[in-house]
Amino acid sequence: TYLFAEVHAEAGAGHDVAMMKGSPGVDTLVASDTEVQISGVNVFQKNFGNYAKYFDEIHTVAGAGEDKAVITDATVESDYAAPSGVDLNELSQILWLNNFEKIERQTNGGGTTDIDNVDAVFSYWQ
Repeated sequence: TYLFAEVHAEAGAGHDVAMMKGSPGVDTLVASDTEVQISGVNVFQKNFGNYAKYFDEIHTVAGAGEDKAVITDATVESDYAAPSGVDLNELSQILWLNNFEKIERQTNGGGTTDIDNVDAVFSYWQ
């Protein structure tokens, strides 16, 4: 079995969906309105990084470690679910966060909001 140290994927035309999964160790996910990356140490104790750029929709699942996600300037509804009455196809980027122990929502203005121990969080950029 071979695991790549880095994988970079860039979306093209159409509605592109990426699936990203963490490792059994501690992983960090960083997301902005154009790119999502997840990195950590794989099962062979080697560093890895997966990058998804310009995708319309990204589904992420944390591994078994104390995983953290940092999202910048994303909208997160108070119930952490997809917004009602909004056509999801009209959003510029959707990010589904599943099983992350810690999620930190940052704004370019310097504000930070912590979302901890919530199994599923829907975030998006318009």
